Order: sequence, then C-alpha cells, then structure tokens
Amino acid sequence: MKYTVFCDFDGTITLNDTCVELTRKYARDGWQEIERLWKEGRYSAAQLSQMILDLIEIDEPELESFARSMEIDPNFKRFAQLMESRGADIYIVSDGYDKLIEPVLSENGLLHIRYYANSIVFENGGMKAYFPNNNPDCGSCGNCKTDIIDGLKECGSTSIYIGDGYSDRCASKNGDIVFAKRDLAVLLGKQGKEFVPFEDFSDIIRYVDENIMDMK
Repeated sequence: MKYTVFCDFDGTITLNDTCVELTRKYARDGWQEIERLWKEGRYSAAQLSQMILDLIEIDEPELESFARSMEIDPNFKRFAQLMESRGADIYIVSDGYDKLIEPVLSENGLLHIRYYANSIVFENGGMKAYFPNNNPDCGSCGNCKTDIIDGLKECGSTSIYIGDGYSDRCASKNGDIVFAKRDLAVLLGKQGKEFVPFEDFSDIIRYVDENIMDMK
C-alpha cells in the first residue's frame, strides 16, 4: 500500500514555534493585543500575520541566522529516512513562512523534503507576507493545508497527518491515520475524533514499526 505523510512544521518538526519565537524576540509591543483580537475573530489569519510582521524589526541575514538556530525534534530525520526507505512521500504543510522553514531544513540536511507555506519578501525596509495557498472563502489560516492535501494525495494512498496545533484542525480531517499532540490532541479529544497521541517522533517511529506492516 502507498502511504503519503503530511506533517506540520512549527512545534511539530521544530521543538518551538519559529513564528512565536521570532515575534517574542524581535517584535515591538502591541502584538499581544493583535493576537487577542484575532482570537476573537476580528482579523483573518492573513491580516494577523502581516500586522505582526509590521512590528518585527530584523534584516534578512539576521532572520536566516535566527531560523538556523531553531532546533528540530531529534528523531524527525530518522522518521523521514524510515518513511522514505519504505516508499512513502513526505510533505511539510505549514502556516508559517518559507524564510523560517528553508534555513531549518538546510541546517539539518532536509532540503529535499517539499514544503508548502506562506512567503516573506523583504521590501521597503520591512517584511511583506504572501499567501499563495490561501483560501479566501475561509480565512482561518493563511496557508490552506486542506486544499494542499487534496491536491497532493494520490488516489488509493493512505494519508498520515502529523500536527500539534490550531492550524492543523481542518487538515487533520484528511488523515487516515492522525498523530496529534498539544492543542490538536486536546481539540480532537473533545470532538471524539480518533488519533494517535505522541510526544516526539520516536513515538511515531515505534507506531509505524509495530502497526503499519504493509509498507514497502
């Protein structure tokens, strides 16, 4: 059987959320209020993202250096190698930014993994966000993971979804097997949805070895 893995990035592959850490370290005061209003439904995710980026003072070389300093789950690379060796396709689907994701992947020898995310461009002395995969009919996320998965999943393949947070709530519905932790696990638990809890990728590796016997 063919398997396709769709994996969140921030807080799932990385130990900490790169966007949150960037904001805490470099943003001027005011982002907390913007985030509060977003949670109340006053702003879309795309609006929230740009408003917070407008408060961040950083140049492109420093942004790359910051991103490269972010640590990943020490077992993710082993998980990716295991799945690839068994014929699975792996995609990263993130509501974060390309200029945070790509340096992390480069630093850890993982640039071959395709990722789908929002984009940052430095212009006019600041950062401009672009949302190539935005769903204007929803707006809950800047990067619509559900649309991306619908476009990538092969007919007849079994999809594995791995995530930890709010931006995974819709996309996780597309997973035939869902691994969840933190906020996503709490949400799915409240909804009575079936999922496999995990703390890190060693738990997922163990599950794959013990329960998925029909992989190549």
